[in-house]
Amino acid sequence: MATLYWANSELEVKGWLTAPGGSGKVTLGEPDAEATMKDTLPLGHSAQIEALNSIISADSVTEAWRVFGDAMAHLGLLYLFFGQARHPGPPNPIDPAEALILHRIPSQWVDAYVDEQLYKGNPLFDWVQHNDGFISVADVVASYDGPVTKQMARLMELRHLHEAGPGFLGGMRDLIPGVTAGMTLSFDNTVSPEEAEARWAGCAATVAVMARALHLRVSTLPQPLLRPLSSRQREVLEWSSQGKTVRDIATIMEVEATTVEKHLRLAREALNASNTSHAVRKALTLNLLSV
Repeated sequence: MATLYWANSELEVKGWLTAPGGSGKVTLGEPDAEATMKDTLPLGHSAQIEALNSIISADSVTEAWRVFGDAMAHLGLLYLFFGQARHPGPPNPIDPAEALILHRIPSQWVDAYVDEQLYKGNPLFDWVQHNDGFISVADVVASYDGPVTKQMARLMELRHLHEAGPGFLGGMRDLIPGVTAGMTLSFDNTVSPEEAEARWAGCAATVAVMARALHLRVSTLPQPLLRPLSSRQREVLEWSSQGKTVRDIATIMEVEATTVEKHLRLAREALNASNTSHAVRKALTLNLLSV
């Protein structure tokens, strides 16, 4: 459940090509997207205790995530991506499409990550599956000696487009038997790698404790929706609502029928629907479709 960050200097050292940058500031909604490093301060002891108590006592996933996200924003970590999945452990891989995903990044970024399976060929995702603890993304990248895959290039493009900066990666594999979690936390791109490392050194312990508290609490709370419907899941439901078959939809979307079936299955699970017709009805009732 990780997204990638490579600073331009790191790419140049490795001889990798940077993806084209984006334009325009993306509004993250929560927290304030205009927050900058100069607006942030370390969390005091009392504030840390208050945030931890609020996470532990939260009565919904949404509330626990809000408290955690606000605390991270106070530290300048504006881009957050958290995933939690029931996982029997190696050799079975984690499928992010089956995970609970919480984020404070633009939804189109999340959709791309899941729908385009950008976790494949992703050294950060591999690190999460096999490690417990926190590490800078730069360190994971520095230890990676494989080729730059198309998924990695796409992730670099998304980070440039949405103006994400230096990041840190957390794996929580052993905290709860059978339940694995991971996250990335990033500053914006106005923060240099050196400044990010200095800031992280002062808050890493706080982030680790709060992340583990979030993981523990979320694992005990009702989760009626694994995650909001992705753009692909909405699209297949929209075509289904118009009477299209799986084969028809596959032709229209120029994908394999098995891919359409996967999106339909995930949409049914997210909506807690007994079949595709039921999922379409629920999605229409919730105004999730554009038909």
